[in-house]
Amino acid sequence: MFHFTNKSKAFTLLEVMVSLFIFSIVLAVVFLSMNTSFKMLNSSLQLKDKIDDSSHISSFIKYEIKNSTSITTDGSQFTNFKNSLGFLLIKDEDEKSHEYIYFVKSDGKLIRYAKKSKYNYDEIKNYNIKLNMKKNVVDDKSSDIIAYHDVNNIYLEENGKKYVVYIGDKLK
Repeated sequence: MFHFTNKSKAFTLLEVMVSLFIFSIVLAVVFLSMNTSFKMLNSSLQLKDKIDDSSHISSFIKYEIKNSTSITTDGSQFTNFKNSLGFLLIKDEDEKSHEYIYFVKSDGKLIRYAKKSKYNYDEIKNYNIKLNMKKNVVDDKSSDIIAYHDVNNIYLEENGKKYVVYIGDKLK
């Protein structure tokens, strides 16, 4: 029988190099998976922010529509109406105070035009009164909002979401 009495208690250079190589591969895999996870998290957060913004814009427009007294698709007397989303909101606060609102998409921005006037809509239309509308930028990155209407509804689409607002009782 053979007896070895010369047992080494240290690692050889080859064993240390192999273990460092395996450790570096494991470390690289962990780093790459964490890096990918952070990229996915960041893109998810950006998408969530975009969806939240679109919901906010659509909710704002829906709020304006629901709080209007009447709605018309003829706003030819108003500045920039030909570039609008296609509807004019009219808020009759009393007999001597009326507010006219419409939205325009221009250069990727959603712009709200509004003006209070003592003239009602029929007077503006019949006497061809021109109003200087005040311009407010609602959103500076709303390039993908689409609005269209039929006899009873206004449809708003943004980022794949579709909102329908019934306007049949408000049409002029």
